[in-house]
Amino acid sequence: MNVSSFSNRADTALRNRTIRREVRGLIEALESVSTTLWPGKSEKQAGKCILQPMLNCWIEQELVERGWTKEVAVTGVSETDGMRVDFCRKIGKRVILLEVQLGNVGRLYADFAKFQHAQMKGNLALAITVSLTAATAKLTDSGLSTHENTLTRVAEFNDTIFEAIPVPLLCLGLSHDPSNVVDLSKSRFPHPKILSGKGAKAEIASAVEKLRRGVPVEWVGPRENAAVMVASGRVAPRRAATRQTARRTHLKAA
Repeated sequence: MNVSSFSNRADTALRNRTIRREVRGLIEALESVSTTLWPGKSEKQAGKCILQPMLNCWIEQELVERGWTKEVAVTGVSETDGMRVDFCRKIGKRVILLEVQLGNVGRLYADFAKFQHAQMKGNLALAITVSLTAATAKLTDSGLSTHENTLTRVAEFNDTIFEAIPVPLLCLGLSHDPSNVVDLSKSRFPHPKILSGKGAKAEIASAVEKLRRGVPVEWVGPRENAAVMVASGRVAPRRAATRQTARRTHLKAA
């Protein structure tokens, strides 16, 4: 995907050679993520085509492979309670905290609170948010947090809560790259619903792992349990997208 960036109160942090190296590695990881889509994935929301759960999974696999620790507690008295950040990277005695916010816009404020808490504890090296740009979010779902919304909220808070607790913050925006797209409607999956919802985590992880290894999308398909779901009628076989739907969901450069 394409990556845009905006730093707020982070100039000092970004002058640190180690932090700069980690940020470069993070951006390279995000740029390696393919835009996963299924034209006509939703009958109720015409024009939506990007598969958000697969994007989340692809990002997770890329970051974990590069040494980022996922689901790290930043509040509470133990690792089993308190608020968690999506990813963390230790820099000496301090940490880089990373929130990949491809979901509901309301969660952004909780992310800010976690960053401020870490700053007050004195161990925050850099806070990073990752979100979709508005153009890409529009192709994904409704009510999503966007890069543009994040920048608006940061500007609003800059002379209030971020003045009281100055958080070194780097905001990264992800936009779809038409030259790096994986169309899952060409895969062996019978229906896009198999790649969404809580029960789809293992299916998504398996598919993403294969795609990252270079397996052609035409060879990527469901594990046995997903095939059983179709055979039992719990999930209907996929239907080919109409030409009209395909035109609506065609990705254009952001």
